[in-house]
Amino acid sequence: MKKIFLYIGLLLTILFTNQPIILARSITPIPCTKNLTFEYPDGNTITSFPILKQVNLAVNVLRDSSFIANATATPDTICQGQTSQLDVSVIGGNPPFTYAWAPITALSDPTIANPLATPDITTTYSVLVTDASSLTATSNVIVNVTGPLTPGPITGLQQICKGAIVPYFIDEIPGATSYSWTPPNPNGGDVVLTGQNTASVTIWFKSGISGNISVVVTNCGFGPSSVLPVTVNKPPIPLNRIIGPNKLCKEDKTMFWTSITDNPATYSWFIIPPQAGTITSGNGTDTISVTWGHIPGIVGTYAYNECGESDSVFKEVNMMEIPEPADTISGMDTVCLGQANYQYTVPVITGATTYFWVVPIGAAISSGLGTNQIAVTFSTTAQSGNLSVKGMNDCGEGIKFEKTIWVNNCSGIGENNLNASVLLYPNPVSNELTLRINGNENELFLSITDITGVVKYEEKLMNIPSNYIKKLSFSNYPKGIYFLKLANNNRVYNTKVIVQ
Repeated sequence: MKKIFLYIGLLLTILFTNQPIILARSITPIPCTKNLTFEYPDGNTITSFPILKQVNLAVNVLRDSSFIANATATPDTICQGQTSQLDVSVIGGNPPFTYAWAPITALSDPTIANPLATPDITTTYSVLVTDASSLTATSNVIVNVTGPLTPGPITGLQQICKGAIVPYFIDEIPGATSYSWTPPNPNGGDVVLTGQNTASVTIWFKSGISGNISVVVTNCGFGPSSVLPVTVNKPPIPLNRIIGPNKLCKEDKTMFWTSITDNPATYSWFIIPPQAGTITSGNGTDTISVTWGHIPGIVGTYAYNECGESDSVFKEVNMMEIPEPADTISGMDTVCLGQANYQYTVPVITGATTYFWVVPIGAAISSGLGTNQIAVTFSTTAQSGNLSVKGMNDCGEGIKFEKTIWVNNCSGIGENNLNASVLLYPNPVSNELTLRINGNENELFLSITDITGVVKYEEKLMNIPSNYIKKLSFSNYPKGIYFLKLANNNRVYNTKVIVQ
C-alpha cells in the first residue's frame, strides 16, 4: 500500500474542546471514514473523533517522494550469441512510466520495460524510469558474457605400467557444462573407465602405448584442451643372448654383455656356481666385468623394471688349458735346395687354437700357416736345421716337437730325356717301390744312390718291353732321400725317392 503523509497547512480549530490551537505535523494512516490519529511535535495525540463533534481541517496531501526502480537480467550470464531478458520493476511513482535503457547496442527495444539483450561482451545496462510527475528512478544490471573455458593442469601419474588403472583430475570450473577426456590411445584400447563428463576420471591404459591425456571443458562450445604427457612402461622384453667367451683360462679377466630393444630396465647378473667366477663391475647394467675362477660355470642375467621382469638368459663357459705337447712331425727330413711344396703335418694338438711353426734358415712356409699342416719352400740358400711346431691358445703354449731337416744340392733331379715315360709309386715308400716304364727303350742302366753319392743298388735292364714293370724293395733302406737314375748313353732319367 502506498504511504501518504498529510502535512497541515492551516491552524486547526477544534470546536468540541477548550484545547489550545495546535499545529499538527503529520496524520497517519491515509484519511478515511475511520478513526484518525493526529501526531503532534510534543507527542500528544488525539485518538478519536466523536461522531457529533466536528473538526474543520485544511490539508495539502502530497505523495511520498520515494520512487524506486529495480532492473534484472534473466539469465545474468550468457554465451556469445545468446539472449538475456532484461526487466525493470517500479515501486512508487505516478504512472504511466517511460523507460530509457542504455547502452542501446544489442537491445531489442531500449524504450520498453523488458527488452532483450544480446551483447558480445559483458555489459552493464542502466535504465532510467520517469513517472507522470516527472520523477525519475534509475537501476543497473550486469549481463555477463562468457566464452569457452580453459581447464587447469591435469594432476596424476606420468610414469605408469601397461594395464594400470590410474586416477586423474582437474580443478572444477564454475559454469562448465561438461568435461571431455581422451586417453593416449583410445583406438588401441585405452579407456576412460569412470568420470567422463566430470572433473575427475580413472583411465585404463590397456594398449601400453605412451602419449597424451587431454581434457576439454565445454560451456559455450569447446575451449582449449589441457594436456598431460604419460609414459606407459612395459615389463622388459626377452633379452638378447649373452655375448662373451665360450672358454676361459684360469684367472682370466673378461666381459659379458646383452641387450634389450626397448623398455628401460635394470639388469641382474649371476654366475652358477658362484665360485666359478666373480663379477667385479657392471651389475645392474647390460655389461659386466668378470674375473674367472678355476672351474666351468654358467653366466646368467635377467632384466627388470617397475612393471615386471624378463626371463633369464644363460651362457655356458668352459675352462681352457694350455695345449697338449705336439706329437711327431710327418714329412721329408731330407730336401733339395731350391725346391718347393714340401708337406709337413703334425697330429691335431688338443687345446690348440693355432699352431706355431719354425722352419730352418732359408726356408719359408708357403701355405698352411697357423694350421697343423704346412707346405715349405727351401731356397737356394737354405740351410739344414730344425723344423718345430707347438700348439698355442689364449692360455699359453704347449711343448714343441722338433724334426731335423737336411738340405742338399740335388741338381739334375727330375730330368728325363728317355724315349719312354717313367712312373714310380708309392713315393714316399716304406717297403716296395713299383717302377713302370712305357716306351721304346730296350736297355737301361738302373742305379740308386743316397744323398752322399754312395751307390746302394745297380742293375742293367735288358730287353725292356714297351710296358715294363719292376718291383724294388726299400724295406732295408734307412729313412731318407735317395736318387734313382735310368740311363742309356746320353739319354737320362733322374728322380728322387723318399723312404719313410
